[in-house]
Amino acid sequence: MFLYEDIYEEASAVHLGAAIAQGKGALILESTLHPAKEYLASFRPCPKEEEKGQLSHALKEYMKKEQLIPGSCMHPYGAGPLLLSKVQEAGADMRFLSQVLSVEKIQDGFCVHAFCMDRKEDFFCRRFHPKKKTEKRCYHALIRKTEDFLLPESCDIFPTVKKDLFILRLPLSEGENLLSVHQRIRALPGVCPVHLPDLFCEYHENDPGLFSALEMGKESLFHQSPERKAAKEAPALFCDILVAGGGTSGALAALRAAKSGMKVIVLDRLAYPGGMHTGAVFGYYLGAKGGLYEEIDARAMEIQREMGIES
Repeated sequence: MFLYEDIYEEASAVHLGAAIAQGKGALILESTLHPAKEYLASFRPCPKEEEKGQLSHALKEYMKKEQLIPGSCMHPYGAGPLLLSKVQEAGADMRFLSQVLSVEKIQDGFCVHAFCMDRKEDFFCRRFHPKKKTEKRCYHALIRKTEDFLLPESCDIFPTVKKDLFILRLPLSEGENLLSVHQRIRALPGVCPVHLPDLFCEYHENDPGLFSALEMGKESLFHQSPERKAAKEAPALFCDILVAGGGTSGALAALRAAKSGMKVIVLDRLAYPGGMHTGAVFGYYLGAKGGLYEEIDARAMEIQREMGIES
């Protein structure tokens, strides 16, 4: 069984933003081969928006370089490689062609059963984030217009980076499939299909732009647990010496450094310093008599006498 902190069902823009911000300990299970498919693979045009953080800034610079921002629209369909590289750089895991079969709530987390590529896999995570149910569906086709083009009713058309190419948005009727949509597009007067994507665009009426969706995922990460929220809000700490582990040797090393005038921070998983010396055994031999060893033991015995405890 594979162990993760968080598992995200589908590589939506929001889930990508969260997984990239989290890094190691995050897993994305995507049923297709496309990251942020609701924006990229579906050829969904986005309103031009300002970048809102490091990730969206990097994405915008990449899109400028690839000339994917014409006029008032952005066309992020070529930005998939950058998003995938950001997932990899962050240390998060991502599996394509993976279908979540069932999710079982167990003690301290969830057991996720999924079909990944050609075999069944089991995962354990502390938090599971299901894919968001969508309200609407449409279809975007890359087309050329001929002289007799007439925009069909209820459809929209958007410019692209090429003056002779356009994105045609078609609303979908209930139960309509890809084959019938392709046939409908080919039958439209004045429309010459250039590329017909292999998936529908599923969305909400109030969906944000791509940049905003990525940053929403990053922000949502810090509301998943009190620990993450506290970590986000905690001020930065600076020191001369950082001691990793406040056990028997770490505590004494920190004390000696502090007594010499240095600013010291001790990190330990326990709520008290000293490790074995304070948590289990009194009079624990610290390796060399004299100095701090005798000073600490003398103070401990003094406290015992004050409390009426006989040694």
